[in-house]
Amino acid sequence: MPVNPTVRLIATLSNLVRRKIDSLDCIAGLTPAQNGILHFILSRHKERDLFQKDVEEEFNLRRPTATEILKLMEKRGLIYREEASHDARCKKIIATEKGAGMEEQVLRDILEMEHLVTRGIPQRELEAFIATGMKMINNLM
Repeated sequence: MPVNPTVRLIATLSNLVRRKIDSLDCIAGLTPAQNGILHFILSRHKERDLFQKDVEEEFNLRRPTATEILKLMEKRGLIYREEASHDARCKKIIATEKGAGMEEQVLRDILEMEHLVTRGIPQRELEAFIATGMKMINNLM
């Protein structure tokens, strides 16, 4: 019986992307996860208040993982948390001036990686890949 290479292909792609991201010169020593989360915070904070739960859902992180990443970002002065007006137990995540000052470079890093991964692939194929990938994610959730 032939082995379906789908899972192996996804694992290989994931490893290669992770290695490439790790080899890029991310700004100010940010990890790829911090880079992505900072971009998420900077791009969404104008729309609405953001909370740890939003980060967990957007990046499919477990609570302890999100807590550690956000604590480190807070320690590095990229974000701070303040009580939400509706519930003192909830803490809004807000980019500091230092974090906000990195917005252009963070976006540049993300776009550079996107370009490397999608180079030479027609838009129609990318759209099909994204749609299929989303279905696979939904199958696993």
